[in-house]
Amino acid sequence: MLLNNLGGLQLLQGKDDAALLSFSSALSKDPHEETTRFNRAKLFVQRKEYKAALTDFALLLSDHPKNELYRYQRAMVYLLTKEYDLAEADLKTIIEENDGSLKARIGYALLETMRGRYDEAERLYAFLTDKLPKNAEVLEGRARMYMAKGMRGFAQRDIRQAFELLGGRAPATLYRLRAELNTTLGNTKEAAEDLRRAEELENPKNTTKR
Repeated sequence: MLLNNLGGLQLLQGKDDAALLSFSSALSKDPHEETTRFNRAKLFVQRKEYKAALTDFALLLSDHPKNELYRYQRAMVYLLTKEYDLAEADLKTIIEENDGSLKARIGYALLETMRGRYDEAERLYAFLTDKLPKNAEVLEGRARMYMAKGMRGFAQRDIRQAFELLGGRAPATLYRLRAELNTTLGNTKEAAEDLRRAEELENPKNTTKR
């Protein structure tokens, strides 16, 4: 675990190349070390090295086939690679094993949005907002659906509520979504600021050098 802890420290310092080396070195010594492999998989996603991330998630699920978190995270990577059928298969597996999983339904709503099946996505978001009325991830997802449908006023409302709920802990994806909205509204200065903030969150090593 020493190398895994070192990798975590290096990530905090914005040294993702060094962190990747630390995680990989740890896994060469113990290929079944769960926490390290998960950390490396997340780092691969952050670096947009999706094939490598999928390999790590496949190995994690080989060792831990019932782990919902790993299966959900793999489904989200499949969405990034536009392998929608594979994402759906993972989300279905989660629901089959845990019918009450709201997390999987959040993923399903995003999947249907990305497929352009907005009626089904809207039905899922109606269910999710009833169950999770103050969940920023749900609000961000629904805002994304509204943006895709051209319903900017509704998207703006959900984005604002998500930022309010998160305070200063909003993720890069939410800043990018607001930048997209601001661009469509002609608010170029605000859009540029949101994009700058998103890039800072995605690439902390760039901010540590300032």
